[in-house]
Amino acid sequence: MRSTTPHSLLLALLVASAGCASEETTRQPAADTGATGDGSAAADTSDGSSEADTTADTTADTAEDTVADTAVDTAEDTVADTAEDTATDTVADTADDTAPDTTVEPIDPTRVILDGPCPQESRVGGFKVEMNGTIGYTAIDGVVRNGVPPASIADPTFEEAGCRLLRRRRLVCEPPCAPSQTCDVGATCIDAPLGQDQGQVTFAGLVAPVTLSPLPPGSTYFFTRLTHPGFADGDLIRLTSTAGYLGALELYGVGVAQVAPAEPLVVVTQGQPLALAWDAAAPDARSRVLLELTIDQHGLTPVTAVCDLPDTGSAVIPSAVVDGLVAAGVTGFPSGRITRRTVDSVTVGAQCAEFIVSSVRDLELEVTGFVPCLSTADCPSGTTCTLAIQQCQ
Repeated sequence: MRSTTPHSLLLALLVASAGCASEETTRQPAADTGATGDGSAAADTSDGSSEADTTADTTADTAEDTVADTAVDTAEDTVADTAEDTATDTVADTADDTAPDTTVEPIDPTRVILDGPCPQESRVGGFKVEMNGTIGYTAIDGVVRNGVPPASIADPTFEEAGCRLLRRRRLVCEPPCAPSQTCDVGATCIDAPLGQDQGQVTFAGLVAPVTLSPLPPGSTYFFTRLTHPGFADGDLIRLTSTAGYLGALELYGVGVAQVAPAEPLVVVTQGQPLALAWDAAAPDARSRVLLELTIDQHGLTPVTAVCDLPDTGSAVIPSAVVDGLVAAGVTGFPSGRITRRTVDSVTVGAQCAEFIVSSVRDLELEVTGFVPCLSTADCPSGTTCTLAIQQCQ
């Protein structure tokens, strides 16, 4: 039988030699730093043996490193570094893109394009910066829904001289709709429109820039910590958003002066026009005035008078509007509000969102011949309080 001893011995020598070569490779960086054979890494060799490099070999290695390694590095730069740079750019650019733009370009506020209010049939919401002169605060709020709430659409019944009488719809479904649904025209249940994520929304041009993210539930936007008043008269205010439900938004408003009615009490008398006065805006102001009068608080289909007026400091509401308002019913405590505002809007498909910058003031409202009440003690002698309609009769 043929002996295997010589072959085994040869195999052992080869394994030992391979182990040395492997160890030599892992220690090569130490040799490059000038390590000696005193227990440190072994010196680099040019031929894989344990013999130390000569001067010529070292020079050759250095030259080879200079050319070959540079080529490798260049190749690595082309792929790895490029990938790393791309990753770095992605992070840096993302950070830059995420950082809100709180500057406002020098646009003349008197010439900025404002597209006005949305039609109520397509209004899915929007944002407003509102100075409330009655309470004394400035707040931001908003929501963008994926549809128009049916109850938010009122039916116009009369219109004259910039005023409309709007009758609230009475929508009743039997059986009642599920919690996630709402009643639509025709007594049918539909999915209730829900607030959508419109991204980060930034308001620039206020006393301080504000960036808001949607809040749960309902993806609403809300901020009440602005210094009051929150903006200056005539300043350009810009709303921008990151890509959200309606895409990236860019809308404008112009700061308005706080509105102040000339008289604290507004008296509505059937058969007579209603004269209204307030402090006029500057001649070049972009604002208009919205007047809202509601005197039927408990009717099944209450009517509100809504007038969109030039901001000239005075207006006369036609008697036909007053008569139609009173004829619709007088219940509860009448309420009124005057709003000085600018309105911009954007339409995406069939949906429209607004941006309103405004100053509001509640009006003390009285209807001649009608006395609201909470008890008979509130009523003139000989009358009693009908609590169902909160009127003395």
